[in-house]
Amino acid sequence: VYKRQVFHFEWEDGSANSADTIKSIQNKLVRLHWIDSPEDEYFEFHIVQDELTGDVELLIIDFCLDEERESTAMLWESQVEMLRSVIGA
Repeated sequence: VYKRQVFHFEWEDGSANSADTIKSIQNKLVRLHWIDSPEDEYFEFHIVQDELTGDVELLIIDFCLDEERESTAMLWESQVEMLRSVIGA
């Protein structure tokens, strides 16, 4: 069941952003829209499980300008690494 929520993100550099949930599938996917971004842009966390091996993958989709691609990828990589350390993966 989809439940609209607003999430507040605080980054290591002290900046913060808010995002509104635009799609949610329990234990599978959450799609969010940065409140200050163009209406058609979103970012998404999608949990994918391989049917044969049972391996689980976190797929992150995010819109950014071409010149921001490397820094955006580095940002999400650092956030996923922090998540791994917190959950012991």
